[in-house]
Amino acid sequence: MARENSLTQKVTVETYQAAPVVEVRPATMPWWVAGVGGAVVCALGGWAIIAALALVSQLAEGGIVVASAFRFSAQFWLLGHGGAFEQGTRLTLVPLGFTLVVALMLHGTAAYATKQAVLAAGPDCRRGLAVLKGWGTVTLAYAVIAVVVSFVIDPAELRAGLGAAALSAVAGFLGARKAARWDFHESWPVWARAVPRALLGG
Repeated sequence: MARENSLTQKVTVETYQAAPVVEVRPATMPWWVAGVGGAVVCALGGWAIIAALALVSQLAEGGIVVASAFRFSAQFWLLGHGGAFEQGTRLTLVPLGFTLVVALMLHGTAAYATKQAVLAAGPDCRRGLAVLKGWGTVTLAYAVIAVVVSFVIDPAELRAGLGAAALSAVAGFLGARKAARWDFHESWPVWARAVPRALLGG
């Protein structure tokens, strides 16, 4: 009887979910400086890879370096962005290995520029706007560089400018989105969230 009349105690266990940790530290440099400067470094870095190979080849062959090696390097750099390469014959086959190296550099550059935009905005950062800043700056600056180089090498051939814009747009967006941790497709219907991944795979 004592057991039946005993009071039952209810224990309530409350769980607390820790708030996400927000990284608070000053930006290393302005985001637009990181974007424009990074695009210039990517362009020079890609050209330097080809120039180094061309110079080593000339030194090994004749022991001297001629100015044509630099024009050759610039033409090959444009070829990696969809331009044309002419040395007696016209070549338009894109060297995908070189293009992949450039894409990786642009990916990292856009990520860094976007990170600076996120840090500059602070805890109230709008992720989509930060992505637009870093991604747009790198894409625009890199495309302008390619157009200028194309115009200097061959004013009638500006396809490399469009190729550079497309390459920096895709690689830069992926890097910027990752750096900002921005899931732009969260508000989409479930069936549509797989579309970007399918397009990328295609």
